[in-house]
Amino acid sequence: MKNRRLNGFTLVETLIALMIAGIVGASIYGIWSRANFTRAVATAKGQAKDEADLALRQLAFDIGMARKEPPLDAGTAKRVKMKITQKAAAVSGSQQKYEEIDVTYAWSGTTLMRETSDGKRALTTKLCENDTKVPGGLRISREAGSGTVYIEIVTEVKPEGYSDSPVTHKQDMVVTIREEAAGAGADNRWVKPTDTSLLGNF
Repeated sequence: MKNRRLNGFTLVETLIALMIAGIVGASIYGIWSRANFTRAVATAKGQAKDEADLALRQLAFDIGMARKEPPLDAGTAKRVKMKITQKAAAVSGSQQKYEEIDVTYAWSGTTLMRETSDGKRALTTKLCENDTKVPGGLRISREAGSGTVYIEIVTEVKPEGYSDSPVTHKQDMVVTIREEAAGAGADNRWVKPTDTSLLGNF
């Protein structure tokens, strides 16, 4: 009498099918997970660059417009004060008027603040305070005997869902103080980038 196989799967066939499905599923999950991580990192890199760029542009504009008298004041660590000239809000006839205002930059932790008589606003809340080359995330230094100011900023953004893999972006810029473009006078409260002791350890 011949043995007849009943319709259905044997236990061995079921186990093999489950094993294959598991391998395929793991591969798909690995690809998805890697793609998701890559997307999150790319987004974080873009955010870090945007944060640095916006803060740097405002800093560069203000420093470029700084008045020579009174000179830029390094003040205490993580704080820079200056006077700048800007267009006045009220315009008389066709003649544009200008006014001098005080601008103060202060940074603590991950936040860089810009303060004027109109109030305070945060330029970024993404400073990389633990950067080894630019501790505190921001360094402003001036070459002695010239109107050249060096700005370095480092921002840090944590990718969404991957807070243990922060992304940093470093950006720097050289700015010329317009009133001192001819190299008039040295202000010893500003120092070369190789010696930042007068600006504090940041």
